[in-house]
Amino acid sequence: MGFRLSLLTWLGRILNLAGFPGWIRAGEYKSEYGRVRVRVTPLYTVVTVNGVDVFFYRLTGGIDGVGVNQTLNYRPAEIPSAVAVTDFPPVE
Repeated sequence: MGFRLSLLTWLGRILNLAGFPGWIRAGEYKSEYGRVRVRVTPLYTVVTVNGVDVFFYRLTGGIDGVGVNQTLNYRPAEIPSAVAVTDFPPVE
């Protein structure tokens, strides 16, 4: 391993021990297997993998939550009715 790579590895270990978050740049990567997109907002870094958004706190690097992109070809499952509704004759 070269000196520069060794130095960067040790620096990364020290920063991990100190609890510093990693930095990530905005960008996009596409392949035949899927798509990865990174967005940076004032509060979050959002990593989207195949339509699933993962929200990371910008300063701490902790995960805040996940979400699904609404532009996916998603259809909710049909829920069968518990009781069949039919038209009854009017009561006199």
